[in-house]
Amino acid sequence: MNTSLTVDQIADYHRHGFLAVEGLLDAAEVAHWRSVVQTSVDNRLATRGVAGGDDYYRQVFTQCMQLAPDYPNLRELVHDARLSAMAGTLAGGPDATSGEGLTALRRWHDQALFKGPYGHPTSWHLDVPFWSFDHPEAITVWIALDDATYSNGCLWYLPGTHRQATYADTPIGAHMGALFDLYPQ
Repeated sequence: MNTSLTVDQIADYHRHGFLAVEGLLDAAEVAHWRSVVQTSVDNRLATRGVAGGDDYYRQVFTQCMQLAPDYPNLRELVHDARLSAMAGTLAGGPDATSGEGLTALRRWHDQALFKGPYGHPTSWHLDVPFWSFDHPEAITVWIALDDATYSNGCLWYLPGTHRQATYADTPIGAHMGALFDLYPQ
């Protein structure tokens, strides 16, 4: 796992509000974790089924939350100290260029998201309104275990908008532009 960060990457994170870490996992690690996540999700769906959301939302993606407490193999990735150190460095503020960052983080939850072919698109949104807390240094670590490309619907961010967020609720629904109603700028 490659979690080392450069001073430029830390600065980019604070300027743009996100950072893509190319090569975080090598090919063998991706294959291993893809298998672990798939097995965990398959077991969860077999025992609990799909929960939450309206009909539109359920066609956006399959979501399983809090897998790590139930599946020790997945817990190893979710609780990896290297990921926590990287997140702590980024969440430590724009002056954390020494790499020291925060020494303690609270891990709130994990989730696996599967976007199936021909599913509904995910509307522009902020994640924080869906959380039980908000904080300007809250951080999400997204690990793609499949290729995320323009043609298959990769994740998009709007650089710098993290500085304007009021954390108003923007549902992930059929109205793709609801976020822009709240934030016309």
